[in-house]
Amino acid sequence: LGAETQFTARDAAKGMAFYAQAGFKVTEIHAAMLPTLDLAAAGQLDVAESADILAKIMHGMGVPATDLAYHVDVLTKAMQTANTDLQQLGEAFKYAGAVSKTAGISFDATTAFLQMMSNAGIQADMAGTTLRGALLALTSPSKEAQDQINALGVDTMDANGNFLSLAEIIGQFEVAMAGMGTGQKLEILGRIFDNRQAS
Repeated sequence: LGAETQFTARDAAKGMAFYAQAGFKVTEIHAAMLPTLDLAAAGQLDVAESADILAKIMHGMGVPATDLAYHVDVLTKAMQTANTDLQQLGEAFKYAGAVSKTAGISFDATTAFLQMMSNAGIQADMAGTTLRGALLALTSPSKEAQDQINALGVDTMDANGNFLSLAEIIGQFEVAMAGMGTGQKLEILGRIFDNRQAS
């Protein structure tokens, strides 16, 4: 790795040590190292910081080390096409990754939602906690929130109890609230979500 990348053998060793301390197996560390160095180069990060970001994603989203190259490409593209950087995306995944995975939302879709929030100024840990909170508000709503969701005719789960895609749910909200006044829309969203999630 020291010979084949812009990083030194010492840099690569530091990244390996980080993964070892995080509990990864030797085979996982070997598979993760080249994508880790690629991410560090793309984001102008040090290797340990790159490894930290990818470790959060592997643990939270259940991404195997052998698939990291693809995920690094997605993160790099996200950084280049939205108002965010790799550190902010890593922080967001730290909070939203596990809940997003449990809800059945893909890594790509989760990244896209984090990009959209970043463009609206909701970044890093704020983006992660906002997305996590919104998902939990839709999957385990309060009675008032559930009554409001039912009144709108919005479905959040399919017949088998699986969470629908977030894009589909948002689309249902848009259709259900079409033609309503701006104040009425905000009142409805305020019954379902807290202030940050509503935005």
